[in-house]
Amino acid sequence: MYGRRVVRAALASIALGLTGAACSTDTFSGDAFPIHVDVSAGPLMVHLRPSGGIGAGEALPATLDVLAPFTLIDSGDPRTITREDITVTLLGLRAPGSTDLVARAQFDVGAVALHPCGASDDPTPVPPCTVGDPAAPTAISAVLGADALAGDAVRLALASSNVYVVPDIAGDDASRTRECDAVFPSPFRGGGTLSLGGTEVSFPGRRIAIGACLGAAPAAVNPLDRGTNALLVLSTGLGPTLLSASAYKRYCQVAAHGCDPDPSGLPRATALLPSGAITGGAAQLPALALVATPTSNARGPCQDLYASHALVADCVTTGPLCPTSGGVCGAPAAVELSTPIDIIVVDDADPTLQALRAELRPDQAEVDGIVGTRALAALELDIDYPHGRMLARCVDGSCALRPRLVTCNYLPDVKACLP
Repeated sequence: MYGRRVVRAALASIALGLTGAACSTDTFSGDAFPIHVDVSAGPLMVHLRPSGGIGAGEALPATLDVLAPFTLIDSGDPRTITREDITVTLLGLRAPGSTDLVARAQFDVGAVALHPCGASDDPTPVPPCTVGDPAAPTAISAVLGADALAGDAVRLALASSNVYVVPDIAGDDASRTRECDAVFPSPFRGGGTLSLGGTEVSFPGRRIAIGACLGAAPAAVNPLDRGTNALLVLSTGLGPTLLSASAYKRYCQVAAHGCDPDPSGLPRATALLPSGAITGGAAQLPALALVATPTSNARGPCQDLYASHALVADCVTTGPLCPTSGGVCGAPAAVELSTPIDIIVVDDADPTLQALRAELRPDQAEVDGIVGTRALAALELDIDYPHGRMLARCVDGSCALRPRLVTCNYLPDVKACLP
């Protein structure tokens, strides 16, 4: 059983996932137009208009967070948690930089009403929860979670401050690979049950878990210099990337520039989440690769990235790069990000990471961190819930995309997509 603090963090999107027993249908929820959003504070900011319950009819400032298992409305009351089946309308900016709002999508959800950033028996009105930069916090009244989005596909074009809600993404994985997409098959993980208001509520696994190579250097001769393997989950409710102290230590022990593996000497940094502030050491990763490493693959993300480079240079059918079973040489898709990534190094005992680990094990390796929106600026991502996959493509020169190499026969298609 989880305590109230963990429950609230879960409902606020970043810690343990609880669900939405939301109503999902085959009806397309959006329209054909881009949803202009604000990502200047880090979190992806939108507005929601609930049809009933708390805040009914109002345009509530909100984050759209794909890590949030379901939709949350801030009740302003730290004493209670309730749940209602309502319809929420997603409002976007009429034009980039404007303040006028226009309705772009509508979802039926099992929304939870609570005050996510504090638990108290004091009925006194409380200040709103805030997200983003503590120096310029952004107040929110709601979180739009994956329960609302899961009946559709969501395209994140954060560099242009646009989001699209579409029915799905056309084409099978092979077709998308030929179109130079990096295909991340079956990234949705987690799920379970949680006690909410005295009722056991089940929730499906919609956490987006991604293999990562920290400080990727796939061309290095020494395998120890090729980066550090990690498992990250994706959030659009957070600007910087969070990394556990143990993962940062592993990275520093092999990093070419020799960073200090003791994060206690790092300057302090804080990010505001819907559930409250999280503080750690401020640092940077010089490079980051997101790799579609299969759960059953023992090589690991950095080794898969190295295999992609090596096999493109000299594709073979046997050897140390080939799996022992089947004799097929290949490598999964990857995207390499060469712009330095801002990170906050947090304690391994942080409730956010601990709750995610508890939810994803034993299906996944231990969660090492959460990748935020600032690391994703060079990417366009399609979160294709109907087809159970995520697609990525690069939008600027700081990103290099490597499609999946199935066998050596696919080498011409892969080379055609390389920069």
